[in-house]
Amino acid sequence: MSDLAPDLPLSMAREKVEPKKLKTTAKGETSPKPKPVKPKRKEDADKKWYVQRFNKKWLAHPVFKRWLVEVENEGGPSSAKCKVCNCFFRNPNKSALNKHVSTVKHKDRLYGIKRRSKTSLSKSDGTMSLQQSTENEVESRPMEDQVAIAELKLAGYVAEHRLPFSQAEHLSLLLPSLCPDSEIPKNMELMHNVKASYIIQQGIAYQEKEELAEILKNQKFSIMVDDCTDQSVPQILAVVVRYFDENNSESVDRLLGIIEVEEATPAGVFNSIKNLVDQYEIPMGNIIGLATDNNSSTLGSKSEFQTLMKQEIPKLFVMGCIWHSIPLCASYASRCLPSWVENLLCDIETYLTQSSKRTCELQMIMEAFNNPNHTVLKLSTARWSSWGTVISRVLEYYEALKLFFETEQTEDSQNDKDEKEKAMEIYKTLTTAGTEHMLLFLNYVLEKVDNMNKQFQAQGELIYHVHSTMKNSYIDILRLFIREAVIMDPKCNIEEIDLGDHSTGVRKPLKDVIVGGKCTQKLVSESLGDSESHFRQDACNFLVQLSLQLGSRFEMSDTSTLALTCCVNPAVAVDFTDQRPVSLMPLAMKLPDILDGKNPDSLDDQWLRLPFIKDSLEEAMYPVPFNECPPGTFWTTVKNIKDSEGESIFLDLGQFMCDILTLPLTSAAVERVFAEVNSIKTTATNRFHATTLENRLLAMQHVKKNGGCHLWQPHHALVTAVMDGICYQRYETFLRQNKEAVTPSMLYDPYE
Repeated sequence: MSDLAPDLPLSMAREKVEPKKLKTTAKGETSPKPKPVKPKRKEDADKKWYVQRFNKKWLAHPVFKRWLVEVENEGGPSSAKCKVCNCFFRNPNKSALNKHVSTVKHKDRLYGIKRRSKTSLSKSDGTMSLQQSTENEVESRPMEDQVAIAELKLAGYVAEHRLPFSQAEHLSLLLPSLCPDSEIPKNMELMHNVKASYIIQQGIAYQEKEELAEILKNQKFSIMVDDCTDQSVPQILAVVVRYFDENNSESVDRLLGIIEVEEATPAGVFNSIKNLVDQYEIPMGNIIGLATDNNSSTLGSKSEFQTLMKQEIPKLFVMGCIWHSIPLCASYASRCLPSWVENLLCDIETYLTQSSKRTCELQMIMEAFNNPNHTVLKLSTARWSSWGTVISRVLEYYEALKLFFETEQTEDSQNDKDEKEKAMEIYKTLTTAGTEHMLLFLNYVLEKVDNMNKQFQAQGELIYHVHSTMKNSYIDILRLFIREAVIMDPKCNIEEIDLGDHSTGVRKPLKDVIVGGKCTQKLVSESLGDSESHFRQDACNFLVQLSLQLGSRFEMSDTSTLALTCCVNPAVAVDFTDQRPVSLMPLAMKLPDILDGKNPDSLDDQWLRLPFIKDSLEEAMYPVPFNECPPGTFWTTVKNIKDSEGESIFLDLGQFMCDILTLPLTSAAVERVFAEVNSIKTTATNRFHATTLENRLLAMQHVKKNGGCHLWQPHHALVTAVMDGICYQRYETFLRQNKEAVTPSMLYDPYE
């Protein structure tokens, strides 16, 4: 018994122990000989077993098509292979393939997740807060970090340039061939639709939400709200916030979220916005301003929405969108014009766009007249701001249009009877005395309206310019039909002029009403005779109604809130002039939310002391003069001035002015968001979920604000989330929580 192993049982020691027979493979390696499979049951021994053949329909299956390939075998049925995991299925069947899909190994390799053993998630749902992920020191090799950053930048490029997710896959295949000497592209995983989707939505967009929430929790801001009129998507609202960026010393507009409204009522919109703010854990009291579209029955000034907002935030500053209000003034004034003006502009565009042959013929006539080769513009009945551009284009090739419609109504024309009658009607209107005169007058006035509107479409800190700009533009229009003595009277307030007074003491005589230089030249060269008085009366009625609308929608008084914001102007703040207010309390009383938390006595004392340090401020701002200095930069400099003990001297004043810069003037920023939505949502991606649109826009916003995809350096927390598979876990969590409402096609584009 001495030759037996001491640790074997006696029954096994008595048996003859033989070494296992090993099978030699083609590579010279040895492996244990497989044991024959015995049937588990007696009846299975007589059962005939069939080998499952490869089904080519699996290659088009939405779950299998990304990784399954067919492998042909000599003299036998084809087998299956997973090209991601590099494993074979000798006897493929659908249940085995479905089982393989659910394995952790397959998921990690398919979605490019690099797991590290020393990393643990901080929450059960796979999310990690910004502070926690930054503090955790996770060991990683430099190459892994560089590959993760490269994948993020590639996804950032797709997000910034509004590309389909499918293009990321081709880019990830292209990069190794463009940079053969670099190891980073070679180590990058294939970035297919799903991976690009969850990196952009649950990575970059998630990071933007975290950063935005941290900012808005600790400072005051305003919101701008508008709804989308696109009928191809459910009713959605875009919420844009304006806050003061301390890093760049300026007020900025940032998208907060896109909401799919379930109940399109003022109460439903209010609840949706409140839920969005609560989702970010932002106090509603931090909201100090609101801007909406005044033409909307849901969000307008007479709607219940603004009432509910003021009940939640009693001291809320509400501003009707100036960008929408100015065209509305012109729209109301257009009701005083003859109906043929609108009919003519619509009929010309409709007639030409119905046939490409007519467009080509008009272009040939325009070349003969040496006119620019411009297309005919469509008149928008929804936005009156398009009228000025359309009228200007018609006047540009007026003579060419007359010749074109003259030829369209001749007997040699191939048009049918109805088309000839339409062409004859348009030609008759174009050649009627007074038509060109009216178009020249409207072009003159609407150019003033458009220039006024363009100033408020620009992005910038314009709040202290609004009152002076509106008042000067209002006076310019009044000068066209109001006597100069009335306007220049120092005892007369502009807002108190009775525009409806038909007496000779206020209005000019009809013959002296200003209709523009070009129109006046036309009246001299082509006199209208007795019809001139009717023409001038229509022009005067249009000017009166336009002025009445401007006066009712904007406060022209020098004691209005917007007039008092002139103190934000650095040039006004540092000089003792008549324009400089003695105290800030009249403005502070109109904006109590901004005054909240500040000592009124200290605020006024700092305002009075500011001009006495003008020389020091000039030295700090050199070489930029005060009248050219951005207000955000100026007031940040003022706020950071400290005394010998290191305490801020003008802290309350600087913070008060920076908060005023966050007040909204227009909802133009929301319109820009909808323009981006239209560029992302195409005919192939019109099933995008509202959450997907929001995440794509937030990701683009995050990349752009950090210098673009070529300069953007992803945050350490974001790199960690990609390397540890946290982004994919957020993606799976989102799908589980929205299993019924969301399908994968709503999260990424279906391009192949």
